[in-house]
Amino acid sequence: MMRANATITFPQSTAFRRQGSPVTKPRFAGLANANVTAKRSLYFSEATEGTNGPTNYFLTVSGQQPMVFNPALPPAIVTNVGAVEDWTIENHSSEEHAFHMHQIHFLVMEINRKALDPPVMQDTVLIPTGTASRLTPA
Repeated sequence: MMRANATITFPQSTAFRRQGSPVTKPRFAGLANANVTAKRSLYFSEATEGTNGPTNYFLTVSGQQPMVFNPALPPAIVTNVGAVEDWTIENHSSEEHAFHMHQIHFLVMEINRKALDPPVMQDTVLIPTGTASRLTPA
């Protein structure tokens, strides 16, 4: 569950529903109340090399060592199909960061430790410096 300061809602689309066919509930309608199988904390950070850069930017799982992305390394997070995870994303850097997972939406539950009512599905959320957001990847 990620908390952030942007709110985008995605209403159920009826554009492809055939006339007379039953209306079904949205795909992730029960996500907010689903049993959480794992909780994770991640954070954005940065480190400048020397006095004149370059600056390296990191997204790190709490408890792990910050590392510059290397596609040859195994993923930092592995999960299972059907898992419901509660993620808190913090920003320890000096600038705002967009959090995005390719082709995965998430339910934003709170922004800066304040619950959203109702939570909203998003695919990108901005995490201002010095704040935290909580989300559930869908």
